[in-house]
Amino acid sequence: EQLASADASGVARLWDVASGAELATLPGSATPWALAFGSGTIAMSSRAAVEVWDTETGELLARLDLPPAAQTTRVLLAYDAPATIRVALGRDVILWEWAENRVSGVETDGPVLDLRFDDDHLLAATSAGDRVRIWNAAGEVVATIDGAATGIERARLSTDGMRLAVRRVDGDVEVRTTHDDPLALPGYTHPLLRITPADMRATVVDDAGKAVVWDIGRAEALETFAHWAANDPAPAAALSPDGQWLARGGNDGVTRILSRETGELAVSFHGHLRAVTSVAFSQDGALLATGSLDGTTRLWNATTGEALAALEGHTSGVTAVAFGAQGRVLLTTSYDGTLRLWGVANP
Repeated sequence: EQLASADASGVARLWDVASGAELATLPGSATPWALAFGSGTIAMSSRAAVEVWDTETGELLARLDLPPAAQTTRVLLAYDAPATIRVALGRDVILWEWAENRVSGVETDGPVLDLRFDDDHLLAATSAGDRVRIWNAAGEVVATIDGAATGIERARLSTDGMRLAVRRVDGDVEVRTTHDDPLALPGYTHPLLRITPADMRATVVDDAGKAVVWDIGRAEALETFAHWAANDPAPAAALSPDGQWLARGGNDGVTRILSRETGELAVSFHGHLRAVTSVAFSQDGALLATGSLDGTTRLWNATTGEALAALEGHTSGVTAVAFGAQGRVLLTTSYDGTLRLWGVANP
């Protein structure tokens, strides 16, 4: 229902997603590096401190000053409970009970790559060389993932904490359950651009323009889409909610949708004057939104390719597009530094 955005000046703003109205302005103290919503609160982290703000009154409720190591370390935030925040800072995961101003911590064996909470309170994914470990809230290692000749660049836990996607520095990707053997997605010599899960499937797109749809459960490649032209890297890709269609935006300004079953081109969308940077399906799969370096966002009938609307207002290239949970609002961001909300029914 609410969206938070922050700019380089340190100001964060809360927005009502349905109406686009600004709900609150939070001044902050420095450029925010991480945001996390709680129950009636929002936590913002800069390189210097973590601050908790009341989302209704805009009042600063608590502040935790970070050590000097934060100046050169990625900071991650996640709420463990309404009055408890986990702060990942380098190798340390700090437990901050902000209402009581109590701080404790867990030191891990490597940089924290991701924080995620579920019913079992899985805490963090950390990396040390070619090893990823999953830690619980008690500071205990609940899973260890080993085995690679090259280091681990990124790791991301699924929302339920049951699967972990690992990207290595050579571009190879593995999807693992947190308790079982790895599911390797081999054959990549280029850095990964995107993984989009849908019904236990993942779409992997590399910078050579090749996309592969994988069955995550069986680690089996279902389809390979390579005939878009290998010399035209894919700056944007998305899998439809039902997993049947793959949309790919190109540097030529054209977006194409391919059938997952046949691999054939189903429909193409022409209208952008420059590269397509982001594509997104609506939740029901009926609409497709495309953003471009030409500064426009376009809405299309995903089945017929009919152009429904051209959304103009950004003064520079569009960097991301995303539909709201109900599909009635479209969010766009741009190199011009603005974030815009559009009513899909009446753009």
